[in-house]
Amino acid sequence: FCAAQGVPISQLALQFSCQHLEIPTTMFSTANRKSLMQVLEWHDQKFDPALVAEVRSMLASVSDRDWY
Repeated sequence: FCAAQGVPISQLALQFSCQHLEIPTTMFSTANRKSLMQVLEWHDQKFDPALVAEVRSMLASVSDRDWY
């Protein structure tokens, strides 16, 4: 769904977690400089709140569940 909107879900997840005030730390890993530069670019961009809302509504049926 996100890719069809022109935004990789990894981008949306990074932006949301980095810009959400209740999430104090966001960690990521990368294997190369190109990926690092992409993550840094994404970090500086604002996420689309409407896209986040749509993804959250799509995941509502599995939200707040324990997976063990």
